[in-house]
Amino acid sequence: MAELEIAFPFSRTDLMMEVVAAPFLVPGAVLAQQVFVLVGGLFTCFVNLRGHATQSYALNRNAISGRTMKMSLVIPTAVAPATLGLSDDGRQLSLAMTSLTFRGTN
Repeated sequence: MAELEIAFPFSRTDLMMEVVAAPFLVPGAVLAQQVFVLVGGLFTCFVNLRGHATQSYALNRNAISGRTMKMSLVIPTAVAPATLGLSDDGRQLSLAMTSLTFRGTN
């Protein structure tokens, strides 16, 4: 699990969250990474990443506006290359996030 604390300003509209990420994949062994996104402890979305992708999700302004929130990425399919016999790297790998953007929906 990865967690971020994000300070959201007051918003008069709902927000869009855009995530750009690439999953850790191994042909024949790890075909996708499952990502559950929670904002403020509430389930926001599920993504099944099979390749580099840009995903957008709506966030209700009443749930987040004007406060600091914790965003959690729960990734049950993370795996260590050592477990797969690929290397001695024992880190649990799942995805490389390139960008995380929030904007008003107007």
